[in-house]
Amino acid sequence: MLETLYIVAMMLFLFGITIFVHEWGHFIVARKCGLVVQAFSIGMGPALWKKEIDGIVYKIGLFPIGGYVSLPQLDPAGMEKMQGDNGVEGEEFPEVSPWKKIAVAVAGPVLNIIFALFLAFIVASAPSDGLVEESGVFVAQVEMESEAYTAGLRSGDEIKAVNGHSVSS
Repeated sequence: MLETLYIVAMMLFLFGITIFVHEWGHFIVARKCGLVVQAFSIGMGPALWKKEIDGIVYKIGLFPIGGYVSLPQLDPAGMEKMQGDNGVEGEEFPEVSPWKKIAVAVAGPVLNIIFALFLAFIVASAPSDGLVEESGVFVAQVEMESEAYTAGLRSGDEIKAVNGHSVSS
């Protein structure tokens, strides 16, 4: 039971990090391109924590099933549907060039790819001493009616070479 809770908690934690990295990609590129950012949220639903800094509402939502960056210049109607009435109804924002829209849209997935490569590098470069016991290659099961059994091969036998070539796995 405790192991299952640990696994679920780790999955939610890793899912949350992935969401954060994705949304942060959108957020940082939108800021660099000069777009208006109203909110940065990890999680959906009612806010567990919320703070406004420099006109941007930072929020952690109750349900860890996603997140969003509120960018009214890109899709004002969509932001209103997602967030509800945010008190800026009718506010006009400058037009955004297509290349900036594309950059903001692509930034989240690109950052996820970079993050995945970073994690792969960390995992690949981690020392494996003591983690995996390399004990050789063993026969799991041999059917009694098989030619291998007749030739003398038995369950539990260690295989050191095949056709004169040593094996390690």
